[in-house]
Parts: sequence; C-alpha cells; structure tokens
Amino acid sequence: MSFAISAAPSAHAPAFEDQRTATQQMIHDFLDHFRAASERLQNALRAPAQTFELADWRPRSIQAHMATYGAAVCDGYERLPEDFRLLFEDLAHELDTKGTAVLVAIRRQQRRALLDDLSFAELCTRAGQNIQDCLRRAEFALNPLRAVPKAKRPQLEVIANVLMG
Repeated sequence: MSFAISAAPSAHAPAFEDQRTATQQMIHDFLDHFRAASERLQNALRAPAQTFELADWRPRSIQAHMATYGAAVCDGYERLPEDFRLLFEDLAHELDTKGTAVLVAIRRQQRRALLDDLSFAELCTRAGQNIQDCLRRAEFALNPLRAVPKAKRPQLEVIANVLMG
C-alpha cells in the first residue's frame, strides 16, 4: 500500500488534511537529507572536495528527524497504516546505516597520509549509488507511479486513467 493511497484524507476532518500534508512533507524532507549526501557522493569523481564536506554531514534516524517537527506530525505519522510505517522505518534504518558507513570510510581516508584519489572516488560513487537505490525504494513506497522509470510511465498512466475512469 502506498503512502498516497493509505493517507487519503477524510471527508469530515479538514485538520487531518493539514496534518497529512505536514507528515508527507516531513517524510520528503527526511529523504532529501539523504538525497543531498548521495548526490555529493556520486559526484566524487568530478568534485572530490565535496566528498570531504560530508564529514560534517550526519545521518539521522526517522525518529530524531520526526521529533523536530512536533507532536502533530508525529501523530500524523502514527496514523499511517502499520505496514507502510514498518516498510518505511526499515528503509530509514538502512539509509542511516549506509550513511554512517560512508562517514566512517571518509574519515578513514582523511586520516591516511597517502590518499588514493581514484579508489576513494570510486568508493564514494558506489556508496552514493547504494544510498540512491534505497532512496528509490523509499520513493516507490511513497508514490508507486512516480517511482516508475519514465520510459514505462505512459503505459501505466494510460492503465491508471482507464481504471479510474
């Protein structure tokens, strides 16, 4: 079940719509935090200095991120179906773990006297791609149609339009 379907607004709760929107924004901001790191990592071959800027970046858990948004967003997140929350929390944990591993690798490289730029850039590029793969799965959980590659979208959009009338 996708976030878009599972979090459909109730007809008699306009406040719920605001809460749902805030919760959705919180989830997207969480993913954007990792998306920015992934982009820098994937650009390591072209701009190695950006990679070392990631030493100041910190991965964050979904709970820590959610706490900065307040009680209304936390309550909105808790209203989401349990299967979606479990899937998303697994993906968030994977992002946190991969982000931590990348930071450890960057710090190890910074401490070395001899820095092999090419192998370090390749390591960063692979790490960025791993994080990006996890982000794609999270995006698919949030919105299945948008996560489909553009080449296959027209067929799905036609099918969706036919099914929805």
